[in-house]
Amino acid sequence: MGALLVGLSLAGAAATSAGTADGGAAALSGIGGPVADGAVAQAGTESDPTDRQVRGSPVLELFATQRTVPAGAESTVRIDIVNTGEMEIGNQLNSRVTTARGLTLEIDDGDVPIDVEDGEIPVGDVSTAASPVPVELDVTVPDDVPDGRYEVEATARYRYTFEIIPEFNDHKDRRGIDDFDLTIVVDDGARFAVLETDTDAQVGGSGDVTVTMANVGDETA
Repeated sequence: MGALLVGLSLAGAAATSAGTADGGAAALSGIGGPVADGAVAQAGTESDPTDRQVRGSPVLELFATQRTVPAGAESTVRIDIVNTGEMEIGNQLNSRVTTARGLTLEIDDGDVPIDVEDGEIPVGDVSTAASPVPVELDVTVPDDVPDGRYEVEATARYRYTFEIIPEFNDHKDRRGIDDFDLTIVVDDGARFAVLETDTDAQVGGSGDVTVTMANVGDETA
């Protein structure tokens, strides 16, 4: 009977020891679990989106800095193209997404009695740093066009990169089309035309020349 009790005690001790070992292993496993989870969470923490993506676009404005022309002549109108740019994702202006590349201008003068340069006018790249970019337009105004303000439509066409993902060296391009109203002012002021000339001078000699002129402009000289 005594031997049996001793055997049971030893078995109980073994069970206790095994339980302790299992518990210790479980405890170590438990400690390791949260640390591993924390490490995964730390590795998976999202970085600032601006580190992974840049997105923006050009923002163009058009101004006529010299827009007054006379009737009955060919003249030049000067306009300035300004690009202020806009960032959707990013902390500051990035020329890679705000530059209007290969920009061209086209003028529609179909509704006014003046003739502005036909076809596409090449301008080139318009960045925020380089603006304003000057453009000169040839304008022809017939003699019979009255003084006044005449609106034509200017269309700008260009390409730009609207998104860059540096991690994958990837970028996406788009086409841009912007329409602007451009006002051209016809103002004759005092303008003279030669009506008649007369002279009494002989060839190789000297004499007087009489010139008859008229103010054909709209203002008094």
